[in-house]
Amino acid sequence: MRPGPTGSPATQSSLRSETGGHQHEVPARTTSPDTITEMEAVSMPTIPHLVHLVSMLAMLLVASAVAVTAGRRPPVASASLYEPANARTLWWISLRCPWCGAVHLHRVREEHLAAGPRRAGCGRKVWVVVRRTYRAKRDAE
Repeated sequence: MRPGPTGSPATQSSLRSETGGHQHEVPARTTSPDTITEMEAVSMPTIPHLVHLVSMLAMLLVASAVAVTAGRRPPVASASLYEPANARTLWWISLRCPWCGAVHLHRVREEHLAAGPRRAGCGRKVWVVVRRTYRAKRDAE
């Protein structure tokens, strides 16, 4: 250790132990803890300010979460497509939701409208990929 302006290394270590390891002294408070100066009162946040600060932080967290997920494509939901049969006129989609794990049923007017972005039955966005199409049985004539 190099001797500093206060003297020998022994003197420095004794000063550090007396001040709790800090080299700079913190000035003592001139007023009693019960009294608050006018400057301290102005700089102290009040309860409404704290509530506002917490609500702003919460909105910032939600906005950042939305911004992160806004650019991503929704998760893929594998689906089966059922052709209309008998009196039905709509195609049925049966998909396994990647969010909740449940099977959601949807309908479309035409086969090509089944794949792509869609809101699942649980309300979350998914990207539907038709893995298998079931066609109606034709009568052999």
